[in-house]
Amino acid sequence: MVYRFLLTVLLLKMSGSAVVAAQFPTRPIKLVVYTAPGGPIDYTARQFAEIARQYTDATFVVENKPGAGGVVAIEYLLRARPDGHTILACTKSNVAKLLTSGHADYLDRVDWFAMLIRDRECVITRSNATRLNWPDIIADAQQRPGEQQWLGPGSGGLDHVTALQIWDAYDVRAKWIPFKSGGEALTALLGGDATAYVGNPGDATGNPNLRVSIISSPARLEQFPDVPTFGEFGHAELDDKFMWRGLALPDRCPAVAREWWARLCEQVTADKRWQALWRPEGMEIIHLQSADFRAVIEQDRRDFEHYLAKLDLLPSAVTEHAEVVAGQRTQLACLVGCYFVAGIGLIWTGTWSQQAHRALALAIAGLAGLLLWQTTQFPAAQLGIGAAAIPRFWIGCLFIFALLVMLRSPANDVSHTRTAETVVDQQTADKWSRHPVTLVGI
Repeated sequence: MVYRFLLTVLLLKMSGSAVVAAQFPTRPIKLVVYTAPGGPIDYTARQFAEIARQYTDATFVVENKPGAGGVVAIEYLLRARPDGHTILACTKSNVAKLLTSGHADYLDRVDWFAMLIRDRECVITRSNATRLNWPDIIADAQQRPGEQQWLGPGSGGLDHVTALQIWDAYDVRAKWIPFKSGGEALTALLGGDATAYVGNPGDATGNPNLRVSIISSPARLEQFPDVPTFGEFGHAELDDKFMWRGLALPDRCPAVAREWWARLCEQVTADKRWQALWRPEGMEIIHLQSADFRAVIEQDRRDFEHYLAKLDLLPSAVTEHAEVVAGQRTQLACLVGCYFVAGIGLIWTGTWSQQAHRALALAIAGLAGLLLWQTTQFPAAQLGIGAAAIPRFWIGCLFIFALLVMLRSPANDVSHTRTAETVVDQQTADKWSRHPVTLVGI
């Protein structure tokens, strides 16, 4: 009797587990990618789906939702039903973009579920560069403060922030030149336009003209055994900089879905085909689950907030600048209005004298000077003509107009009028002298 009871309990437990397993997934799974087809994260997502099909009968549909650096895709994820059937392929770049776009709250609304790949940051130079070794690059930067040019994709992203962290650690300064893509930046590096490129080891793989000078890793990578780490030069704090790729779910997905995804991620990351895709380029295969992944996200948030604030790329800094500019524009509008009212008043009252004319010229010149000062708030020109060039051209025209107003003052008009009156009087006198009038008395 007891054995029969235990057997019944065991069978019920097994059938219950089978029912739970059958509860997910119940429809095709959407794997959302925040870029257009063909990018690194798109390739990662499609390879994940391909290998995952070997371990499940679930249907995977990769959907590309490009826009706003990932904000569009994340909003799509947050609007989806939190049942585990919609998942986002994400990268570290999403953290920076959410901060700069004013959507920092999304970081807390997303379930950063699993980190799958860790791609170390590094500094790349030309193979034929004069300064190949890392100590030589730093020594040159110390001798020529602010003269070295470092390249990378974009401003305010991981590569840019990594460069800033390196400069701070070594107390050096250099110029960051952003490009639309890593490929364009590497082309500029090969053209001899810069000292270094900040990216990942895979950017130099297979190109004999590129050389990885130093890498951010606790130990030398097996694929790059000759490349030193920052820790070898006394800066171990720089050995934790990397680009990650992972998966994110909507918050509060049911446990059955989370368990299914955790099991699938474990199977895919252990698959030899998955490992063969990434390891040759120095990437680390990892399965970092939700709690540990969240800790990485929080550290990323702190790092980005610190340096993005320095770069004035956070919404708060942009808002403060906009408020200052708005205040200046209000003052300028009031000043122009006062000039206009004063001019209309002088014309209406008929007191448009020489002094008023000069006052108008001085007012125009003063307005031009104020506008010229306003252009100093514009961004400095990086290449070619800056944002202030066209406004300053028209300001110069305003100065010329003020000079013309001054030259055409009523004083000149009065002198011309007096000369004309003198001529008329002389002509009248001549006329009377030629035709005398005899007065006859009565």
